Amino acid sequence: MEVASPRRGFLLPFGVWVLAVLTVAIVARAVLPVSDGAAIGGGSWLPLASFDASHYIGIAQHGYSGSVIARAFFPLFPILIAILHDLVNDAGVTVSYALAGTVIAVACAYGALRLLRRLLALDLGQDAADRYVWLLPLAPYAFILLAPYTESLLLLSSVGSLLAARKQRWWVAGALGAVAGACRLPGLIVFPALLVEYIYQVRRSDQRLSSSILAIGLAPVGAAAYFAWLGFNGGIATYSRAYAVGWPYRKFTLNVFKSLYDPILAHLFHDVVVPSTALADGLALASFLVVMLLMVWGWKRLRPSYLVYAVLSIIVPLLTTVTEGLGRYYLVIFPLTLIAARLAQEHPRLVRPAVCAGIVGEVIVTALFASGHPGVV
Repeated sequence: MEVASPRRGFLLPFGVWVLAVLTVAIVARAVLPVSDGAAIGGGSWLPLASFDASHYIGIAQHGYSGSVIARAFFPLFPILIAILHDLVNDAGVTVSYALAGTVIAVACAYGALRLLRRLLALDLGQDAADRYVWLLPLAPYAFILLAPYTESLLLLSSVGSLLAARKQRWWVAGALGAVAGACRLPGLIVFPALLVEYIYQVRRSDQRLSSSILAIGLAPVGAAAYFAWLGFNGGIATYSRAYAVGWPYRKFTLNVFKSLYDPILAHLFHDVVVPSTALADGLALASFLVVMLLMVWGWKRLRPSYLVYAVLSIIVPLLTTVTEGLGRYYLVIFPLTLIAARLAQEHPRLVRPAVCAGIVGEVIVTALFASGHPGVV
């Protein structure tokens, strides 16, 4: 089965996917009982602008002057929302902040998939990249790329950064790494990945280190700038305080397995409090198992920089004691798409059932999210 025939265009299948996801979300909001009325937003026509999206939209509207919880969210995405909203409204067209955020997310998702296709082509060839790039939007949690969340911007900047590094455009790679770091704290993982990629290329070509390595130093600037701002506006500690107030159940731990077994214990014996339902945690644990299976099969086939990026991106979300958000965090680990594509190339009989399972999963998870089911993302 071909996921998409090569060179038949990109915009049309992307548009079909966007329309399908938004239709599922709108119908789910209309017909399913609302699970968490306080968390949903965006109205009937923008049901993906819910949960954390409300924080990004609130920052775009009011800055960080509101609740301390807002400081847990990095500023780049809200800045883009505010800019687009003001530009369009100044032009005489009335749009909401939720719509502006959705448009930015969709545009970033489109750009991210285009860049991901180019990155896959470096390892798989163009025809395979044209086909298997669509494995990502057909994954169960892929709907989040179209929501006013940072996932699509993070995917765009991280893929763009590593693509630039592969082509030895180090200043572009560093700048895009800074964009990733300004999206969300895990965006900093691009920095060690770029360092490993640089050293890998130098060793393979028997060259000496050059001043171009300084460009990689741009990668942490985005996150550093936000924490510097916090330092002058209430202190860096307000970042951790925001998490303590907004998500008191998230506790830092070096025992990465605790995030996996605590929800199981909570739902079986009710001796641990978790914020999500058994269904949401079950979906998150299923995501973890799929990721582990992919890594076990394909980690040796990854470039060192991709391996570093994948491993760190898998571990970081497990440093808290909940599985909430695990599916969307793992969605944007782009080396996993490369592993899935290689697996599809070598075992084509797996493609059809995997795609069908992915589509069914995306419909279910999108519907749960749109109807306010707690803990889905």
